[in-house]
Amino acid sequence: EEPSLVSWTSMTDLTEFATAYQRTSFHDRQHVLYADLTLTNSGPFALEGPLYLGITNISHPSVQAFGASGFSNDGLAFFDFSHLVGPDGAFRPGEATEALTLSFYNPRRVPFTYDLVLVGQVNRPPSFTSVPNVSVAQDVTYQYTAKAHDPDGHPIRYHLTAAPVGMAIESSTGQIVWAPDSQSLPLGHHHVAVQADDGFGGLAQQSFVLAVHPPLANRPPQFRSIPVVTAAVGTDYAYQTQAFDPDGDTLTYGLDEAPAGMVIDQTTGLIQWTPTEDQQGQHTVLVVVSDGQFQVQQRYQLGVFPSAGNHPPTIVSRPVESVLAGTEYRYQVVAVDPDPEDSLRYELVDPVPDGLRIDPQTGLITWAAPLDQTPISVQVTDGRGGSDQQTLMLNVVAATPRTIRGHVFHDVDGNGQWDAGEPALPGRMVFLDRNGNDRRDLDEPWTVTDAAGQYELGDVLEGTYTVALQHVPGWLQTTPVGSASVVVDQPIVAGPDFGLTAHSQPNAAPYFTSSPPTEATVGVALHYTARAEDPDQDPLEYALVYGPEGMAIEPFSGQVVWTPTANEVGSVYAGIQVTDGRGGAALQTLALTVGAASLGPVFTSQPIRVARLGTAPYQYPAVAEDPDDPAASIRYWLDTASLLRGMTIDAHTGVVQWSDMQLGLWEVTVWAANQNDQLAYQWFPLQVTDQTVNQPPQVGPDVTMTIPAQVTWYDRVPAWDPDDDPLTYTLVDATGIPGLAMLSAPHTSWVTWTPTLDQVNDPDSPYEFSVQVSDGQGHLVQRAYRIDVVADVPRNRPPEITSSPRQLALVGQVYAYQATAIDPDGHAVHWRLDQQPPGMTIDDQTGLVLWAPNSADLGPQAVTVVAIDAFGAADRQPYTIAVSAQNRPPYFTTAPRTWATVDQPYVYHVGAADPDDQPLRFELAAGPQGAVIQPQIGLLTWTPESATEQGFSVRVVDPLGLDAIQNFTVDVQPLPPNQPPIIRNDPPHLALVGRSYAWQVDAVDPDHALAELTFSVATDPVVDCLSFADVPRNRLECDAIPAGIDQTWVTVTVTDPLGAAAQRRYLLTLRQNNPPLVSVADRTIIAGQTFAYDVPATDDDPDDVLAFTLTTTDGSSIPPGMTIDPQLGRIRWPDAIVGSYPLRVSVTDGIDTA
Repeated sequence: EEPSLVSWTSMTDLTEFATAYQRTSFHDRQHVLYADLTLTNSGPFALEGPLYLGITNISHPSVQAFGASGFSNDGLAFFDFSHLVGPDGAFRPGEATEALTLSFYNPRRVPFTYDLVLVGQVNRPPSFTSVPNVSVAQDVTYQYTAKAHDPDGHPIRYHLTAAPVGMAIESSTGQIVWAPDSQSLPLGHHHVAVQADDGFGGLAQQSFVLAVHPPLANRPPQFRSIPVVTAAVGTDYAYQTQAFDPDGDTLTYGLDEAPAGMVIDQTTGLIQWTPTEDQQGQHTVLVVVSDGQFQVQQRYQLGVFPSAGNHPPTIVSRPVESVLAGTEYRYQVVAVDPDPEDSLRYELVDPVPDGLRIDPQTGLITWAAPLDQTPISVQVTDGRGGSDQQTLMLNVVAATPRTIRGHVFHDVDGNGQWDAGEPALPGRMVFLDRNGNDRRDLDEPWTVTDAAGQYELGDVLEGTYTVALQHVPGWLQTTPVGSASVVVDQPIVAGPDFGLTAHSQPNAAPYFTSSPPTEATVGVALHYTARAEDPDQDPLEYALVYGPEGMAIEPFSGQVVWTPTANEVGSVYAGIQVTDGRGGAALQTLALTVGAASLGPVFTSQPIRVARLGTAPYQYPAVAEDPDDPAASIRYWLDTASLLRGMTIDAHTGVVQWSDMQLGLWEVTVWAANQNDQLAYQWFPLQVTDQTVNQPPQVGPDVTMTIPAQVTWYDRVPAWDPDDDPLTYTLVDATGIPGLAMLSAPHTSWVTWTPTLDQVNDPDSPYEFSVQVSDGQGHLVQRAYRIDVVADVPRNRPPEITSSPRQLALVGQVYAYQATAIDPDGHAVHWRLDQQPPGMTIDDQTGLVLWAPNSADLGPQAVTVVAIDAFGAADRQPYTIAVSAQNRPPYFTTAPRTWATVDQPYVYHVGAADPDDQPLRFELAAGPQGAVIQPQIGLLTWTPESATEQGFSVRVVDPLGLDAIQNFTVDVQPLPPNQPPIIRNDPPHLALVGRSYAWQVDAVDPDHALAELTFSVATDPVVDCLSFADVPRNRLECDAIPAGIDQTWVTVTVTDPLGAAAQRRYLLTLRQNNPPLVSVADRTIIAGQTFAYDVPATDDDPDDVLAFTLTTTDGSSIPPGMTIDPQLGRIRWPDAIVGSYPLRVSVTDGIDTA
C-alpha cells in the first residue's frame, strides 16, 4: 500500500520499542548523514499492516529528514519498516526487524538530536455476525453455525467456553451440534458461550441461553429464499431455493408446476433450466418443500426474455398475396438481423394449412395446391429470443393465364436496336423482379431463352410487372435501360427485347443514386432504401460499415432497418457501402438528427380520490387526449393491482368503477394510449372511508418565523380535505400589512409578501395574520402566522429531507415516492430532481416522485431528490432504484406457535416480507370459527373453547396477486405447559488456589417460587469443595480452592418441582495468582516538549489483563494535560510545565495491585 495514502487515524503510536544503531556515515557532497538501525518490539502487543518509523523533535532547524517514505497528516516524516518484519507481516513481541537506513540532510554538519515514533496497526478483534438459534425440541438435533468476521482477515478458530454436556463445535467452521442420546436432550434452559479467536490475541464472545422444550405439534417449513424471476433464452437459469424447518426436520424439494426441461434437486432445492427460444414468455413455477407431514408451496412467475444485448430480426420482404389457381404458390421471406452472428430460422405460425411448407434456413414458402382466402403467418427467430412476424391473406385467383413474350439478342453495334444480321442469344435467364433488387430470388418466376433468343413467362396474372434480364459478366445491356415495366392485360403480352453487347473495359466503381434521410424520430422506424447503379451492370451488395446500435441493412435490396431509442436523441452517423464484387465500391454517409418522440396522451381530468362505503359505487370518468390530434380515439386500462381488487374501466370511455369497495388507502393507476401506442398514466391514492358526514379540511401547524426586508417571501399553506373537496384560501386580519397577498391560480395556496424597510417591526410586536381554508361545505379552518421583519438577512439553515425512498421498482408499474422535508427556519420548501432516469418527475410543491419504468430501465437507476428553501439552501437525497422485470412473491418470516390453552387467547403475529417492497395483505384461508386475522398487519387471534387439534391456513398476497401460504396445526390442551427455570447471571470463570470462590445463582421460574427450586452442581474433574450453601440455597461456594487441578467443567442445574430444569455448564480455571510487577524510575524532562513514556509492567499470568491508573503520592492533582492510557500504560504530556511532580503509577490485574 502506498504510504502516503494510509489513514493514520486508524493506526496507533507505539513507542514501546528498542533501537539498535549500527553503521553511520556522512556523504560530503550531498551533506547527508546515514544511520543504520534495527527495531525490537519490547511491548506486549503484536503489530500488523503498515509499520512506520516517524522522525520528530529534530533539535536543530537546519537539519531535516532526507529520503523519507512519506509524510503523515501533520507533516511528520516517516520511514517504512513494513517490508523488514517477519514473513507473516506481523511484528510480534520480542521480534527484531532487519536493518533500515535513516538519512538526514545536514548542510551545516551540526550535532543534533531527534525522537523516534513507531506507528503501526494493532490487531483488531473479531466480531460475531451470526444470530444463534435459541430453542430446540428435545427430540431434535440442535445445530447452529457461529460466524465471526475478523477486520484484519485472520483465520478464526472457534471453541465453546460454556456448553451443556454433549455439545461440540467444529473449530474451523464454527458449526455447533448437540445430538440427543437415547434419553433425548435434557429439558430446560442451557447456557452456551462461543469464543472466536483470531490467533493474534483478538477474542470475541457470544453467549446465549438455549431453551430445550418438549416435542411440539409439527410446524411447517417455510421458504427463506427469493425466487429468480427472469431468464434469458439459451442461458443457464439457476435458483437456489432455501427453506427452514423450525423443528429441524429433513426437507424434500419438488416441482409441482414448471416449464418443460426444468429440474430441481430434491435434497438441495437447486432449480436448473436452460430455456429455449420457443419458451419465451411467462411461466408459472410451483416449488414445494415437505417435512414429511406438511408441504409448503412457493409460486412465482418466471419471465423468459431474449438474451441480453440481443436485437431482434426484422422481416423486410413484401409478401406475395396472390397466386393463379392451379399453380404453385411461392414466397421468399427475407429478414435482416442487426447481430451478424445470429443464425436466423423461419417457421410457420399455427394454424398452418395442409400442404403449406417453409424452408427453415432460406425462408422460402411453397404450397402446391393453395386455397383461397387463407391467412398465412410466418415467424423468423434469431436463436436468442429475438423474433418478428408477418401475416398475409392469400388470394387464389381463378383466371385465364397470361403470358409475356420477348427476345434477347446480341446488339453488335450497341445502338439499342435489333438490326438485321444481329444474332439471338439463347440460354439467357429472364425473370419477374417482384422486389426490384435486380437479381432473381427463389420465389420469382423465370425462364431461359430458346435457340431463337425468345423467352416466354407464363401463368401470369393480370397486373404490372418488372421484367429483368439476369446479368452475365462480360456483357452490357443496351436496351432497355435497366428493368422494364410491363402491363399485362391480354392473354399474350409483348415483353421487352433485351439487347446485349460485349464489354471488356476496366471495371468501374458503382455509385449511389438515392439521397439519404437527414432526420429520424425516437420510436419511429426509419424508412430508407439505399439505391446504387454500376456502370458495368454488375450485381451489387450493400453493407453497413458503421452505425448506431440496432441498425442493419438488407444486403441485396439496400433496405435499412432501425428504430431510434430515447438515448439516441441528437446526432447519429452511419455509413453504407455498396460493392460490385469486382473491387468496385462506394460509401454513403448518413448524418441523422434524431428528435424526441412526439407527445403522448395528456390527462385532462382530475381523479376522484375519496369513496364512501354505503353510497353509490365509486366512479371516475378519466379523460385523456392526444395533443397532436385531439379528436383521435384513446384506449384506457387499469393497473393490475386495481383490477385484482375488483375495479373496472371502460377501454373506450375511460370510466373507472368499483362496486365492491374495501376500506383502506389504495393506489390506482389509469393508463392511456393513443393510436401510435404512446403511453401516459395518471396515478392517485384512493381513500375508501366509512365516514358518512362531511369532514373539515386539515391544515399544517401555525408559523412563527423571521424574514428579511426587501426580500420576497413565499409560503405554501399545506392543506388537504378528507372528502377531496376543492379548497379556497383567504387572508384574514391582513388589512394592516401592505403588500401581503395570496397568489393567483394555479398557486392559490401560496401567500407572499415583500416587506419594505419601513415595515421592520419591534421584536415584541410581530405581524399577525391568518390564512383561512374553506371546503365549500361550511367548514372553515385557519393557519396562524407570527412574522418578524428584520433589516438584515438572518442566518439561513438548509431544510432536511425526512423521508426514506422506495428503492425497488417493477417494469410496467408506477413507482411513487412521497418525499418530505422540514425547514428549521419555517421556510417553504420546493423540490427538484438533480439526477433521474428518463420519464421520472417530481411535483415541485409536494415532493411527489412518479415514474413508470419500462424494459429499457432494467437494473440500477440513480436518483437525487433535492429540497430547496426560499433562500436557495438545499438538502440532497441520492439513492438508487433497482428495477426488476418481474414481480416476485412474498414470503413468510415467522414460524407459528403450535400450542394453545383452552379459554386462553392464542395470538400469532404473522410476519411476511415482499422482495419488491410492496404492501402486503393477510388472509385467513382456513381456520376455526372465531379466528380472525387483521389484513393489514397479520395479527391472528383466537380463543379455543375445548381441547382439540385445529388446522390453520394463512395467505399473504401482494398487490399484483402473487401469494404465499402457510399451513399449520395448533394443539389445544386444558392447561398450559410447565415452563422451566431461567438462570439470569454469569458465573466467575476464574478461581484462585487457596482463596474462596462464590457464585450467587440468579434463577427464576415462571411457575414456581425460588424456595421450590432445587440447586445442584457437578464438576469434571471433581472439585470436592464446590457445593451449594444451605443459606442462601442458591449460593455456589468453596472456602479454599485446592491446588492440583488446572481446569474443570462445572455444571449447575436448577430444577423445578415438575422436573423442568435450567442448566449452566462452564469451564472454570483454577490457578495461583501472580501479582503484576512494575518498575518506574524518576525522570527529568525538558519543559515545553511532549513527554511520552510507556510504563514497563509485566505479569506472569498470560491471561491477565492489566489496568493502569495515574495519581500523585501527596494527594495533589496530576499536572494539567497529563494522561495515561488505562489499557496500554502510555503516559502522554504535551507542553510539559516546569516543576517537580510526585507521581504514582498503579497496575492491577483485577486481583492484585502493584
